[in-house]
Amino acid sequence: MKFGYNPSSTGNLPLGLAIDKGYYAQAGLDVTVTVFPGAANAYIPSLAKGDLDIIAANASSSLLNARSGGFDVQLFLPTTADKVGYTSTFGIMARPELVDSGRLNAPQSLKGLHVDGLAQGTWADYLMGKLVADQGLSGQVKLSYLAKTPPDLLSLMSKGAVDVSPQLEPLATQMETQGIAKKWKTGADIAPGVPSGYLIGSGNFLGNNRCAAVAFARATQKATADILASQGQWTPQLVDETAKITKLSKDTIQATGHTPYFVTDPKIDPKPLQDLTSYFKATGLLAGNVDINALINNSVSDALSK
Repeated sequence: MKFGYNPSSTGNLPLGLAIDKGYYAQAGLDVTVTVFPGAANAYIPSLAKGDLDIIAANASSSLLNARSGGFDVQLFLPTTADKVGYTSTFGIMARPELVDSGRLNAPQSLKGLHVDGLAQGTWADYLMGKLVADQGLSGQVKLSYLAKTPPDLLSLMSKGAVDVSPQLEPLATQMETQGIAKKWKTGADIAPGVPSGYLIGSGNFLGNNRCAAVAFARATQKATADILASQGQWTPQLVDETAKITKLSKDTIQATGHTPYFVTDPKIDPKPLQDLTSYFKATGLLAGNVDINALINNSVSDALSK
């Protein structure tokens, strides 16, 4: 099995833990791991070409466009979501003076500010757009995309070029500890419990190797259970394991306050993906049509439930 992911993201921690603890090998799987240096969405075409069998990635316009364009890729297990009491995958960051002054407390708070979407077509973009819509400011607040990658936001906000923007953890926490920005909202405030990350497989692989996909998902869930056993608290052992896998410093990991939350129900709900599709359709990032039911492969979750 050829699997690809970015181990530096704490949102992929169960996958790194399953590799490190040998859970995939114990399940009888011979897994070749490809490490992504950045966003996983760039590797979606590798699934269709057969260079990879499974990747871990966030839902995005790239995924939807790949499916719309004829790439036979399918979601088969939700992985990451945001929940109160855990550290969200993304924080909505704002310049400190905007938070401290109470400027962002008013219903029309974002009006007149420079609001960035971090990276167009990503889950962060969707979260920021949903927040704008929830505040009744659709059409009044236009998102910019000055930050092409999450690290870009550090310098942009330091210079005052951006007032409010989502940021990936643990960079969001690093920005806060450095005094560059403060967390105004989190993913749990905007889309609580909604899966953002998934395991994505090629249709060919999932169709011909369903037992292997089920074994991979079950081993991933075993690692997920190990993390959730601490109920969101960073235990010394978990900090050590996370530092080893992500290469982040222990201080950075502990500064996030809580562990991320990971989905335990293997069934994929189509509604959040339909909402995401509607958003990217409205913003012009999705040109074609996507059959969400065909994008989702719940045969793995059905097997896990038996």
